[in-house]
Amino acid sequence: MKFFVSLFAMLAVLQLQAQTLTTHNCYVRDPNASPREHNIDIERQKLEVAFEPAKGLVKGKVTHSFTVIQKQVDSIFFDGPGIRIQEASLDAQTLRYKTNAEGVWVYPAKTLNWDEKHFITFVYECNPRKGIYFIGWHNDNSNKGDAFNRTRNQIWTQGQGIDN
Repeated sequence: MKFFVSLFAMLAVLQLQAQTLTTHNCYVRDPNASPREHNIDIERQKLEVAFEPAKGLVKGKVTHSFTVIQKQVDSIFFDGPGIRIQEASLDAQTLRYKTNAEGVWVYPAKTLNWDEKHFITFVYECNPRKGIYFIGWHNDNSNKGDAFNRTRNQIWTQGQGIDN
């Protein structure tokens, strides 16, 4: 009997030690990451968009209405990998901008101040690789074996916009 009590006690202790706390991260852990700086609060967006599906092209005009949320702002970054800007304006005045591989930097003529309200308008075009898909527009007899052109032409998006 003593043997069984000792065995039970030993197994109970081992079982208690096996219970460890685990953490669950529902995002990709990056120890070098830091939160992005936000210098404006975009309150509204007005979007006008047109498509050239055979080319995978999106043409658009977007107006961002925003409030400045830092003491002084001399530049603003907008995500938009591969976007081609035709025009940019701040409060209907031409705006200096610069594009790079990640998006667009805009440089207001005068420094924007805390709690001011403004709007930025971009006229642009892009060929998104993710986030919006043009299905059935390229039937060249190699598209999913559909030699009879039965695939419906569709434009669809999935989830949050990525890549433009």
